Amino acid sequence: MALNGGWRKTFVSILTTCFLVVVVIVSLSCEAKGGVVPRLRPPFCFPYDREYCTPFHCGKVCQEYNFPAKNGGYCDKRGDPWKCCCPY
Repeated sequence: MALNGGWRKTFVSILTTCFLVVVVIVSLSCEAKGGVVPRLRPPFCFPYDREYCTPFHCGKVCQEYNFPAKNGGYCDKRGDPWKCCCPY
């Protein structure tokens, strides 16, 4: 009986160690990739002239800076100066 109990403890400790190794590998992998869901990142914004701060112009500028065209651009009119924002 004593031999059987020792085997169980060894099995449980090996299983626990494997689980922890997998958790560490997955968490390091997420860190290396940025780990942030793209929809949750804040948009990239930069000051822009009030006369041209429109979704059309901001969208064109966002495309020039290689932001995804499907997301477009928008003008943030809060504060001074106004800002063109490019969601990504």
